[in-house]
Amino acid sequence: MRRLFAAVAASAVVVLPLAGCKTGGDAAAVSPPAPMTQSEQEEVRKLGISYGEEILAGFQSGNYEAAVRHLPAEIKQRLTKQVFADTCKGLGTIVRYEFLTELRTPLINSYLWKVSVEREAQSEKHAGKVIAGDLLFSLRIIKKDGHYQIAACGFN
Repeated sequence: MRRLFAAVAASAVVVLPLAGCKTGGDAAAVSPPAPMTQSEQEEVRKLGISYGEEILAGFQSGNYEAAVRHLPAEIKQRLTKQVFADTCKGLGTIVRYEFLTELRTPLINSYLWKVSVEREAQSEKHAGKVIAGDLLFSLRIIKKDGHYQIAACGFN
């Protein structure tokens, strides 16, 4: 069971480095982003939840195009059709998913879902048995060039 989830996490987590982040001596020279207005917070929340639900529905149905529709080109290059197929196979069947929470910071908004999966046991000892488990799916959104976009997403 642990190997299943480790394999899924390794193949499904797609991360895009955040452009423009600075560390070190000149970090103090970078001005912090302006706080989001209430309407901006509502906009990015709706967008984040909508994108996450569409991606999860794509994984649940095995529909690659639906899963990657809102991903930027940099992430699509890593989440190829083959990686997607391997991830779907490793996950098993997504039986349900439930939005849990939003985590906000000045630069990035993260959205988390509980994803319940089932798959048939691989070992002879447990042949024919269904293994059920839960994973977390996270989606991170940043504002880049005045537009909100997915910075990273994946199963943990």
